[in-house]
Amino acid sequence: MRFKVLKFRPLVCCFLLAHLTFWPSILFGEEAVDKYGGHLVRVTTSDPKTFNDLISKETTSSAILGHIFEGLTTTDAFTLKVKPHLAESWDVSEDGLTWTFHLRQDVRWHDGKPFTADDVVFTYNELVYNPEIPASVRDIFTIDGQQFEVSKIDDYTVQFVLPVRFAPFLRGLSQSILPKHLLEKSVKDGTFNFMWKIDADPKDIVGTGPYKLAKYVPGQRLVLEKNAYYWMKSPEGDVLPYIDKITFVIVQSGDVALLKFLEGTVDAINIRGMDYPLVKPLEAEKNFTVYDMGPDTSSNFIVFNQNQGSDPQKGEPFVKPAYKLKWFTNPDFRRAVAHAVDKERIIEVVMNGLGYPQHAATSPAVGFFHNPDVRQYEYDLDKAREFLKKAGFTDKDGDGFLEDAEGHPLEFSLYTSGDLGSVRGVIAGMLRHDLEQLGMKV
Repeated sequence: MRFKVLKFRPLVCCFLLAHLTFWPSILFGEEAVDKYGGHLVRVTTSDPKTFNDLISKETTSSAILGHIFEGLTTTDAFTLKVKPHLAESWDVSEDGLTWTFHLRQDVRWHDGKPFTADDVVFTYNELVYNPEIPASVRDIFTIDGQQFEVSKIDDYTVQFVLPVRFAPFLRGLSQSILPKHLLEKSVKDGTFNFMWKIDADPKDIVGTGPYKLAKYVPGQRLVLEKNAYYWMKSPEGDVLPYIDKITFVIVQSGDVALLKFLEGTVDAINIRGMDYPLVKPLEAEKNFTVYDMGPDTSSNFIVFNQNQGSDPQKGEPFVKPAYKLKWFTNPDFRRAVAHAVDKERIIEVVMNGLGYPQHAATSPAVGFFHNPDVRQYEYDLDKAREFLKKAGFTDKDGDGFLEDAEGHPLEFSLYTSGDLGSVRGVIAGMLRHDLEQLGMKV
């Protein structure tokens, strides 16, 4: 069985406090032949950087590993509420500090070993809280320098004791649990940070998720196969997952991804707003349907490096020369940039009008976090110039470009992960144009 799904999830742009969001999707061959079986072919525009979920720090790795590993809780894709996952239930004390989690007893690792409380305690005490491991999630589970106490009550019961009440606690427990029986030795001998790199044997990557890594060819494809031990069932009682195999074809750009979809070699793809006029007219001919899935929950963004520290390995400041750090940490400078971003023009040019301006740090799709009443920075070059002047920037030599109070030219580099023809590349070019209207060199 092969079916084709095209999810149209164009861009979510965040310029300081601005997002653009839109998310349709497209379904190929909607009739389901059988519930079980089949091979779904998807596409990704970059390779994973690691298969070690604890030290994964970018979206491609995280997206792949989300099929392989699981946490105690998860977020419902439709309601966005926290719900039980590897933990089937929990109790909390009246003061909100002591949480007792009751684990599922029908979960096995990909190698057939049982999942128990030992794995949970190991993940948090030996991995998350290990100062030798660069786990970014450590900050989530540390409040005012105090760590949570994590202990085993019995084989299927774990207790967390928090130093203070912490609202995001349950959502944070979506952190993947890793297998103690396979990784404990690497922690003891100091090699954990080198475990499960991209050259690892696929059979060594063991989680509890619905799929396991079967094959990875860098720059070409990554294959996931169904986990025969998976615990989850559908509301009708069907053992999940339905699909036997998922292949991610690795391409270098969104243009190539779209081409592969249209030629029929890829079943599912996220497309960009700029592609919509090309894709929509082909629905009948190519046998697919476009679905508008509403706002995306993720975001692209521009951020100025305000790190005041130094690289411990190089002994050099993260931001140099030092006067640029003064610019980036000046709120008036950032306000000027916010007013210089023509969001409506970006919506029209990049998204073909399929978007809307957003002014908070989160998408409306994340309803309980979204605040529509935050301050808005409308496109206004006059206001931008006022804020730049307030921040001490003027054109001292009359060349049309600004200098700071010390005479340094207002010039900086803008980096993006996309090429010039990509969504991010096009937006970066538009940003450069807008900022140069104010006298900046980008």
